[in-house]
Amino acid sequence: MSKKQPHEFFRIDFDIILKEAERQENMDPNNKGELSIAKNMHAYFDKIILPLIISNDWVFESALRFATEFTTDCFHYLLLGGNEVYKIQNNLLEIKKEVIDLINEAKEQNVLKVNNKIQLTKASDFYNILDQSKLFEPLKQNAIKLYEKSLEEELLLLKVTLRAHRDIYESVLPRIMYVIRRAIKEDLGLPHRRSDDELLGISESIDFYKNNINNSHPFYQILGNLYKYYRVARNVGNHFQGLKWDSENNLVILEDQSGTPLTISLHEFQKRYRYFIYFNEFGLRGILSSFSEREKGEISNDLVLKYIESFGQDFPSDDPKGEVAFYL
Repeated sequence: MSKKQPHEFFRIDFDIILKEAERQENMDPNNKGELSIAKNMHAYFDKIILPLIISNDWVFESALRFATEFTTDCFHYLLLGGNEVYKIQNNLLEIKKEVIDLINEAKEQNVLKVNNKIQLTKASDFYNILDQSKLFEPLKQNAIKLYEKSLEEELLLLKVTLRAHRDIYESVLPRIMYVIRRAIKEDLGLPHRRSDDELLGISESIDFYKNNINNSHPFYQILGNLYKYYRVARNVGNHFQGLKWDSENNLVILEDQSGTPLTISLHEFQKRYRYFIYFNEFGLRGILSSFSEREKGEISNDLVLKYIESFGQDFPSDDPKGEVAFYL
């Protein structure tokens, strides 16, 4: 297996995010269009932002600061959020296996309310298809325990997902936008300002973006259409009351101090989180790849070591990337 230089190493992980979007789209017909959104984001990074990091001194300067000052925070918050969500998702996968076994047993005992194909939005929904009047021990007690366990893990997943929303919104997105803002300015020929040297709060970065980009821009789905949602999710993640969960109707209710509750389906809540992750993952790995391709020195060598220490040699895929050929 050939060795990969740091910029190639980061580039593999930049490109492989598209595979996850494709997997999600193929897994559920309701996710149609997810790959297209991810491809559009990927293409703008690939064709506009990343080449400017390599060719333009002013944009490279922002990537240098990103590489030397910002990456540790980005690594930590993406890793913490990703690990928590991944762990609970795996717990729910194991619970789903138990649910399948219990449903098969319920079929044998003829205690299901439905006889046709069973489709459940989430694991705990199995309890609604059991005919409670026909349930007897030990199946009844097993069903209650599994139902309670399912409810707890499902709520926990919502909470850790919301916390990841909050942390990435507040700590990762502003750092990625620091580089993106300069690249967009160069691409559009906009004048440089003193504020371009500052790490701005995300609201100021979004204001710049929305004032200069129309709704056909590849990033508009995240930074335009869904910005209000991500802001509300951040606010609710910071609030002591947190989110509200209507388990029976599969609805997530987010209400910040602005007053009007934002109610979305469980499926939409999960999908918007994935879009947000794609954007930030593209940003992190793309910036590091292009920075390393230009710098080709000790900073890049150190970055790839810290990256492997944080995420593992073959993150985010089980496909081995091989050894790193460090710059001399």
